[in-house]
Amino acid sequence: MDATRRGGASGTLVDSRRWSQRSGGGRERYRWWREWGGLWLRAGVAIGADYIHYVDADRLVRWHERLPDELAQTVEQLSRADFTAIGRTPAAFATSLATTEQLTSDAGHAGSGFSLAAARFILQNSQPIRPMGTDAEWAVLAWRGGFSIQSVEVEGLDWESADQYQDKAADEQQQAQVAEAYDAKPTSWAFRVRVANEVIEAGLEALTRPLLEVKL
Repeated sequence: MDATRRGGASGTLVDSRRWSQRSGGGRERYRWWREWGGLWLRAGVAIGADYIHYVDADRLVRWHERLPDELAQTVEQLSRADFTAIGRTPAAFATSLATTEQLTSDAGHAGSGFSLAAARFILQNSQPIRPMGTDAEWAVLAWRGGFSIQSVEVEGLDWESADQYQDKAADEQQQAQVAEAYDAKPTSWAFRVRVANEVIEAGLEALTRPLLEVKL
């Protein structure tokens, strides 16, 4: 999570490769997302950041290593709208898993940006019962709240999982090898289908949920 103030930016880059070694795989990551995902957004609100950049830590580390200028430019663009859906260019998307990752990526996006007002509104109206569905839920809530919305595509959010247990960002050949091995496992399909369903369900449920008044 990058918390951006006018006239400067501050943020913390967590070495997610070390975290990945401790996370214990998909089931443990799911528990981690459920318990901690929303807290990152709350942290940005708590310090009063004008805009908040929300992205998975492992993606952020890779992005910062490979394309720091694009990362900085993307953060600067967040001030153009209350909610920013950060997606991937076709080239970046092509590095993802050939099959299972696309089930998830078609239903969500790779990162988000929030104004302080939008973040407060979303936190007030979000329900952390589908932690991996926040991409869709938060976008729907921003739309229902009448906030301005934009989307951007970046190269730096290409597939990051091949970086695990590595000292530096994986190259395209390493990405392809890891993706092929991951896609060959039936359990990978089951997990990705579960994630895709959760993203879709979260978005649909957010369309009809009664909204609460924001406490300023």
